Amino acid sequence: MHSAIKMLNSHIRILHHHLVSIQKAPYDHSLLQQISSLIRRLPAIDSSRFQDDFLMEYNDTLLMTYLATITKCSNTMNELVDKFNTTYDKQNWRGGRSTFI
Repeated sequence: MHSAIKMLNSHIRILHHHLVSIQKAPYDHSLLQQISSLIRRLPAIDSSRFQDDFLMEYNDTLLMTYLATITKCSNTMNELVDKFNTTYDKQNWRGGRSTFI
């Protein structure tokens, strides 16, 4: 989503620089009509529907990030418990102690 917005921003800047550069040149009316059509579509992103969709997408992305972090932490804890169990199993073999978990 971030890269798409970044690309849209760069395209808008290119259009802006093009319009500034052609102010002194003769106009190409078909190109100006296409640019005008594109610019008229941009205010649609200020609608409440866009805001709702954007926030839902943002929240879903955050949720996936949190779940990935929790999964990674759980995996790390599982590896730590396995190491403790391995260590205590070796001591149990030698000294008679029980396993950690």
